[in-house]
Amino acid sequence: MNEIFIVDNFLSDKECDDLVELYHKTENLEINDGIWSGRARWPKYSEQQENKLIHERQQISEEYFDKKFEIDNLHLMVWKVGHKMTPHSDYGSHNEYPHREFASIIYLNDNYEGGNLVIPELKFVNRPKKGQLVTFRGGKLFHGVTTITKGTRYTSICWFKMI
Repeated sequence: MNEIFIVDNFLSDKECDDLVELYHKTENLEINDGIWSGRARWPKYSEQQENKLIHERQQISEEYFDKKFEIDNLHLMVWKVGHKMTPHSDYGSHNEYPHREFASIIYLNDNYEGGNLVIPELKFVNRPKKGQLVTFRGGKLFHGVTTITKGTRYTSICWFKMI
């Protein structure tokens, strides 16, 4: 079985643009952890957005991996010039999130430079495409994001725990 599930055009351009707009309309919750602070938003989604971002995303990921999932911590995220993430496990540096077996990302734009998803163990580098869904074993596979060198990257992120 493949470790990475990719669906191009999972969201339409309009759906992506609407989510970027929703990001900007959503109040910032201060989280002082050095990673998510000032960058993450937990908006109130429309029923249609929720169906796509939660239910459809979960269903096709479950079918691909032949597992049953429950979603954890769905949010929108901004990545500006200089932001990056070194390879890490979603279990956390001290195993504080042992339930985060799978990571799921939807790219809401692609008009930026850098910001590639890398999974060194698999020699995998993904140049994100607007509307693309990527789900992978984020707990097991160390992964990171290359430095944003131009523009701003927007994503919809969640984790799945197996049930």
